Formats: sequence, structure tokens, C-alpha cells
Amino acid sequence: METAVRRDGAMDPVTVLVAAADPDRGRSVKGRLERAEESLTATVETGEGALAGIDSRGVDCVLCTERWVAAADNGVRGDLEHILERDADRMTPPILCLGDGDTVSPRAALEAGLTDYVLEPSGGDPESPGADRNALLARRVRNAGERHRAERAATEYRSIFEALPDAVVVHDAAGNYSHANRRATELLGYDRERLLEETTVADVETELGPDDLESELRRIDPGDALTLEGRNRRADGTEVPVRVSVRRSEADDDRYIGVVRDVTELRDRERELERSLDLLEKTEELADAGGWELDLRTDDLRWTNGTRRIHAVDDEFEPTLERAIEFYHPDDRDRIDATIRAAITEGTSFDETARILTADGTTKRLRLRGEAYCEDGRTVQVRGAIWDVTERHRQRQEIRASNAKLEALATAFPDVALVLDEEGRYLEVYASEESEARLIDAPEAMVGEPVEDILPRRQAETIREGVERAVETGATQTVEYRLEVPAGNRWFEGRIAPVGDRIGGSRAVVLVARDVTERKETAAELRQREAHLEQAQAVANIGSWHMDVPSDQIYWSDEVYEIFGLEREDGPIDHDRFMAHIHPDDRTFVDREWEAAKRGDTYDVEHRIVTADGGTKWVRQKAELTFDDGQPVSAVGVVQDVTDRKEYERRLESQNERLEVFNRVIRHDLRNRMNVIEGYASMLEDRVDDENSFASRIRIAAEELLSVGEEIHRANRLVTDPSHDRRPVDLRAALESALDSLRERYEEFGCTMTAPESAWVRGADGIEVALENVLENAIEHNDAARPRIEIDVDVDPNADADGNGKNDTDRDDAIEVTIADNGPGIPKSERELLTGRKERSQLEHTSGLGLWIATWVVSSLDGELELAEREGEQRGTVVRIRLPRTERRSAGGSPSDPDHEFGSGSKPTTNSTGNTNANAGIEPGPARPSRDG
Repeated sequence: METAVRRDGAMDPVTVLVAAADPDRGRSVKGRLERAEESLTATVETGEGALAGIDSRGVDCVLCTERWVAAADNGVRGDLEHILERDADRMTPPILCLGDGDTVSPRAALEAGLTDYVLEPSGGDPESPGADRNALLARRVRNAGERHRAERAATEYRSIFEALPDAVVVHDAAGNYSHANRRATELLGYDRERLLEETTVADVETELGPDDLESELRRIDPGDALTLEGRNRRADGTEVPVRVSVRRSEADDDRYIGVVRDVTELRDRERELERSLDLLEKTEELADAGGWELDLRTDDLRWTNGTRRIHAVDDEFEPTLERAIEFYHPDDRDRIDATIRAAITEGTSFDETARILTADGTTKRLRLRGEAYCEDGRTVQVRGAIWDVTERHRQRQEIRASNAKLEALATAFPDVALVLDEEGRYLEVYASEESEARLIDAPEAMVGEPVEDILPRRQAETIREGVERAVETGATQTVEYRLEVPAGNRWFEGRIAPVGDRIGGSRAVVLVARDVTERKETAAELRQREAHLEQAQAVANIGSWHMDVPSDQIYWSDEVYEIFGLEREDGPIDHDRFMAHIHPDDRTFVDREWEAAKRGDTYDVEHRIVTADGGTKWVRQKAELTFDDGQPVSAVGVVQDVTDRKEYERRLESQNERLEVFNRVIRHDLRNRMNVIEGYASMLEDRVDDENSFASRIRIAAEELLSVGEEIHRANRLVTDPSHDRRPVDLRAALESALDSLRERYEEFGCTMTAPESAWVRGADGIEVALENVLENAIEHNDAARPRIEIDVDVDPNADADGNGKNDTDRDDAIEVTIADNGPGIPKSERELLTGRKERSQLEHTSGLGLWIATWVVSSLDGELELAEREGEQRGTVVRIRLPRTERRSAGGSPSDPDHEFGSGSKPTTNSTGNTNANAGIEPGPARPSRDG
């Protein structure tokens, strides 16, 4: 290892570690740094382990040669990966690579995690670079090291600031907060962002208005401090008494640093002291006790009334230390005198029993206690109390009363308090009956035991480390650990504070453990939700944003940047920056809509944006604004890329326009041409006697084509015409009407129908057309000797035979019609085309329009149509139509017949021969279908 120091005299040199594959190369690089006029200290390390112990060596910057970086076989890469994968809190120094780009490319070095790549020009003598190149290299290394030092110092400052046990805030004379540590947010009850951005000192201060507060602050001279006592208002509206020490900065006279202390306990102690003094006087009277105080700065000895009473002296008596010693019995006088002198010189406490001779000649046995109080290592006061031993019983009662107070405090205390010595041994355990469930064992079982014998190893190590740090530093430590206790598997936050005095001759700490399980679970759930939101936005191509309206600060999610084609930026943007990305033709519209939203209107707009590469996209933005006294204060919104949808809508609109024109032209021309063909065919037919002549066939074909055209026109009108409003339709009545229509055209078919008295669905005129087409298809394409149709109307298709729900995912607000026939069935390919499971092509099509028309009509009514083959040995097709259920209309519909033989809500059935039971079905006769019952 070799070291060279280069100083500029202005500051400590930057410490550089040169990692080289061989010593010569390392010395060469070090020499270049030495020849530059920069403040650097260079250290050369070679080979494997060059970066070992880098954290403890105070290195500000690492400069690696490219051959060292490329040395993968000697463990160097492992060192490098180990350094780069460490915790970010350890502030790894920057790692620069020096090379010509051949052995290790700059891109590969940077992708591997190195901070920078210093590229040397190719050619020339790399071992003898010019002075300018040396200076440039040294300057880059020094700048990187100084930046690392600054970042490390800032991190340490922030850590200290956050760890301060007191609430600390920084604000200006107007009361605007700029900094606040965690204790400040806890004391005032605000989250940090709200405290710094939306709250001022005047919002917290309860006694001074903004003007008076600013006036008081400006009266403080730079560098001076002012201590005030008052009350602060917390975020939830409650108030807390505080003592605030405000210091005005000398460097920035508009910067004030405030230390806020909650004096609730102090006020309580003061009130308790007042009560205690009153109690003391009464106690002295009842217990025959007294107090005393020796002030060594003035040599004054003060006795309480109880002490005077015990010594039988009046108020005129002026006690001194010598006169007080004279009251003690000769056999005890020297001992008491030596005890008090030791307390003065050594600062010790004492508890003695001795006899006195009072002023009236009475001998009493007293208990004398004293405690020394020191300042700057010197005893300044000794205070104590005396008791008449005859009143010992009363004193014990007072002790029991004090113990009762302690027990009451422990009962009301929601946390667990434990006292441990520096060796990690439990000295005392305080827990209420409720909080005992958060102890791993009973308090009496824990006292006297080391923490390692009570807790699992990992938790014991965590607490021991916290105890050691608290004892060594004298500062409060915070630890977190998870523990299985009777209350369950719980998370605890422990605050460990050192005890000022030794306990049993050993240094000790107090550990207050608080159950923070709910807080941890809430934080974990929040992180999970944020991750899910981010993932959902990426999948759905939807971004989110929020805005602080008064400050004009907009924060975009990552997906918004992706939609706009921009690189991710830290920090907010403003409205003008956002408007710059709006398409020029849409800016006026978007700005007008935004201004209207700030007045209370809805903000839901679609507009174009111009991406970073000059492309154009369509986006939809929707936002909700929050108002305070009529003024917008914040907004939350989403952005969705709808470019594909807009393009699809444009193509669809254009296609529909072309289809409409094509439909009108074809229908008009087809009708005209077919009418001409039909007319000529009729004329030819009149001249020919043969009924099966070609003229008759031409006429029939023309009539069929005209009928097909009219059917298509009728179906299109039913599906697309908005004048056909939705209305309740009785499905049973529609089926009967369709059957009546079919009886006029078909002579031989059988039909059974199982249906309730009425079944109301949400429909229109097209329902009967759809049903008629399905029924006609079942008859017309049936090759059976006698076509047969079975109709079943189920008002509760989701229930099984016992009335229980079959599938919670099925629609429970639908009525299902099942129409089954005994024909040859529909080929699978045609079923798939009709139900949309297969794309239609020029080579694949269905044989007729009937089922297509039925499918279109049912779909337009938010219904579903399914096609299937009959199960088992039965041949034929099953058509299932599901339509939305609705209430029976009150007027204008088909009224129920109270004399109808179907019971209300019943489901009549028929047998297979067409003979009906009490609730009849429908069974056509051989010539014309008729309905029985």
C-alpha cells in the first residue's frame, strides 16, 4: 500500500482508493493524481480484496483501472458486486472506472453499477499523459469525492435531526414551516406534508395571532433565543401545553429554529407538587415528620414547620448546621455529623436513625434521610426529611398509599415498561392487567432473569444491542421486534432510555414497549395497495395524478409519463407545462373545461396530446376537485389512452355510413329489379299452362328474394330504430302470438308449452319477431314426419329442483325460454357462427336469416341466445333465450285473467302425447294447431 497527499490548503484532501490489476499500473495512476494541483490523498490496492473494509477506511472515492474491473477470475467481480449490493444507507463511495473503452466498455461498466467512466484517449503513451489530462482526471475524482462527502454529511444531519427526542421545527417570521422532525409531527398530530405545506405557526399557536406572532419573532436579535410557554393546537383540535424555545439564525435572519416540549407532565407535576406541599404540611402534622434543606451556597439551613415542631422550637429559631447537630444525642452526634459531611463532600445520600434532645428536654428517636444535589460536580444543596420513629406505622400507611398510586398508574398504562441493567437482566416489570397479555411471561417470572433466558435469540439480541447503545451513548434508542405472546404474534416498538442513577450499583435503562402491530399491518397493506395500483395502471394503460391547486403543483404517476411519451421526472410540474403537451387545436377547449371545473363543473374531457416524439394521441381525463370555502384546493384525476378506441370509433362510423348507403342502394335496386322480374315472370306464366314451368319458378324465387329483403329491413328497423322504446312484455303472450302466426302458415306440427301465467321481461316489439323466427326455423327445417316443438319458460333459471341457487355467477334477474325441436339439428359450425364463437368468412356462412334475426334482436335487448344439440338419444336443436326480468307494467299491458286456470306463480306441464293435465299445455291437431285448455 502506498499513499500520496496533495493539498490545496483550503480543506481536508479527498481520500481516493486506486484499485489496479498490477502495482505498476496503480502507481502510474497515483502519480498522475500527485502531479495534478488538486487536494487528494491516493492509496493503491491491487488484486483480489482491494475493496475489502472500504467502509472503515474513510474512502471518499474509488478509481478502478479497466483491467482490474475485467478481472473476473480472481474474485474481483465478487468484491465489486458485494460493494454495489450493500444497503444504500451505508453511503457507498462513488466508483469510477479509468480506461480506453476497449477492455471494458463504458456502457458495460455503467450497467454494472459503476458511478462514472473516465475515458482515456486512444493512442499515445497512456503512462505519460499530459498535464491537462492529469488535471482533468484529478478534478473529476476530487469532485466525485467531495459530492460523496456532502451527501454523507447531509444524511448524517438528517438522521440526527430526525432522532432528536424533542420536537424541532424550522420556520420563517411569517410562521411558514420549512422543516419538522418526526417528534414534531407526533406532538402536533400532523403528517409531515400537511404540516410543511398547509400549516403555519399561527394555526398551531392558540394565544397569538399571525401579526402579533411575527412581531414577537422579529424582536429576537439574530443569534438570540426566546423561551415562551403557551398552548399549541393539534391537528385533531385538541390543545397541549408547551414550552417553546425559539432561536433566530445568525446566518439567515428570517430563519427560526424552535424546540417544542410538551409540558403536560411538567404542569401535572407542578400541580402535584402544590398538592404534595399541602399534603406535606398535613402529613407532617399527622405523621409528626418534617423536612429540611441545607443550601451550601449561602450556608442557610431551612426547616419546615414539622421539623420545628419535632425539635420543639418556635418560628423565631434560626437553625444552622452546627446548631442542628447539637440537638443529637452525644452518643449519636459524631456519627450524624460525619454522615452529613460525607454527603456534602462526596455527594452521597444517607438514611440514618438517631436520637435527639428537643428544646423542651424531650428525647426522641428520629429517622433522618438526606440527598445531595450537585452542579458542575460540586454539591450545592442537601435536602432531607426527619420522622419521629413513634409514628412509623403512619409512615408505612403513607408508603402503602404511594404504592397504590403506582399500581393505579401501571393499571392505566397501555404499554409495557421494563427496567433492565446494563447486562440485560430484568430488574422491574410494570404492566397493567390488560397489557400483561403482551408480556412473554408473568412479571414475577421475568424479574431477575437475563433477557436471553426469556426471549428468543434474535429478539434478545435486538434488545441487548439497544440497551448497550443507550448505556454507551446516553441517548434514547428505538428498536423493533416481533414476539409471540399470549395476545398473539405481535410487533413491538421499544424505546430504550438510560436511567440517570445506578440501580443496585449497576447502570440501567427503561424499556417502554408499545404494541404497533396494527400500524405495521396498515403500512404493509398501504404498500401492497400502492403496488397493486401501480400494476393496475400499467396493465390498463391508465395513469393518475393529483394537484395542489393554490400552488399549481401537479404530480404524475409513472403511467402518465408513459402515456405522454416523457421521461420520468422527480417533483411536480405546473399547469403551463401540462398545457404545452396538449394539441394546439385542443388547448382552448381543455383550458376552458379546467376553468369550469374549478368553478364546480364536472371535469371529464377527451382531447389530443402531442408526445415527445411528435406523435399524436387521444386521451380521456377525468378529475374530482376538493373545495374549501368555494375555492378549489386540490384535485385527483386519471388519464387514459383512448387512441385505439377513437380510431375504432372513426372507422366504425365511416363503415356504418358506407353500409347505410349500400343498404339503401341495394334494397332500392333489389326491390325494383325483383319487381320487374316478378312482373315479367307473371306475364310469362299467364302464357304457359304448366304450373311447374320455369316462369313459375322465377316468380316464386323473386317473391322469396323480396320477402328476404323485407325481413332484413324489418330486423334492421327493430334493432336500430330508437323509436321502438323498451317496455315490459309478457313472454307467454308473445309466444302464444307467435304460435298463432305460425298456425296460419304451417298445417302439421305439434307443440307443448310449459309456462307460468305470465312472465314479464324487458323487451320491445322485436321479441315476438325473434320468437317467431326461432319457432319457424324449428318447423321449416325439420325433416321429421311430424315436426314437434317443446317450449319451457323458466322464471328462476338459477335454481335447482329444490329451489336452491345453482351458480352465484349466473344472472339472477333473467327469465329463460327453452325451445327444443326434433329436427336434424344445426351443424356445429353454423352454431358457432350464430353465437359469435367463430368469425364469419367468405367461405363460411349460415343457411338462413331466421336465427340471425333472432340473435340480433335478443342481443339488442341485452339478452343472450344459445344453441345446442339435444342430449341423449333425442335428435334436434335446443335454443335458449335469456331476457332481463322486469315488473309487470301497470297500464297498457296484457292484464292477468283472474279466471285463468293456471295458478299464480305455478309452472304447468304436459305429457308427451299432447294430452293435458289440469294445467294444460298446447297441442296442435293434424290440420290446424289448436290450444287445449
